[in-house]
Amino acid sequence: MQRMGSVIALKGEKINEYKRLHADAWPGVLVKISECNISNYSIFLREPENLLFSYFEYHGAEHKSIFNYESKEELNVENANKQIRFHPRCGTSFILIVFIV
Repeated sequence: MQRMGSVIALKGEKINEYKRLHADAWPGVLVKISECNISNYSIFLREPENLLFSYFEYHGAEHKSIFNYESKEELNVENANKQIRFHPRCGTSFILIVFIV
């Protein structure tokens, strides 16, 4: 498991929009977070500094196994370790969401 965190500053004029968008998270976003094996995801807005703290835990070893299987190589630890840990269908979508926020 990897623990990931970030801090970004929000422009003061965007705070109300941020709160509106995050008051009721889109179901599709929540599903994608879960599908990507991200857990314990939380966001905290510290005011009046307008700092957005985020934290999540990522369990990515299964992607190495899946890529190993999809490569048609023998499924073993050595071959799995050669694979990347971020799945394009999950990592790309999640990163895009993070940058949009």
